[in-house]
Amino acid sequence: MNSLTFIYVGLTVLFFGIWGTFMKIGQERLGSMNHLILMGITLLPITLVGVLLFRSSFPTLSSAYIFPICAAISTALGMYFLTSAISHSENNITAVIALSALYPGVTAFLAFLFLNETLTLQKIAGLILAIIAAILFAF
Repeated sequence: MNSLTFIYVGLTVLFFGIWGTFMKIGQERLGSMNHLILMGITLLPITLVGVLLFRSSFPTLSSAYIFPICAAISTALGMYFLTSAISHSENNITAVIALSALYPGVTAFLAFLFLNETLTLQKIAGLILAIIAAILFAF
């Protein structure tokens, strides 16, 4: 991994950590569904500003549209179930976020099946260690 990628990953981890904290606070103060709805509404203007700043044009219509649509649906469903988990977490947001952060294992498996990526012993060991870490956070 090059240094710029490492910096971006570090910032991703930082902002996902902040995000997890705000998820719990927002749900406590607004309720689960109101919090989720307001998150969705907030994303629209952010997306529009991004399009304007980067002067992106709307992509031409193609069959490849199915992939961002499926990604958006998966994100929405994941956020719904994460919101539900947080609302039932009994003040253990750390466990919920740690366990939900095991999704790279699903990505690795699907990438192996559909993208011809290798599933090496290192990746399998990393997933096992991630599961152990998540369990330790959960209890």
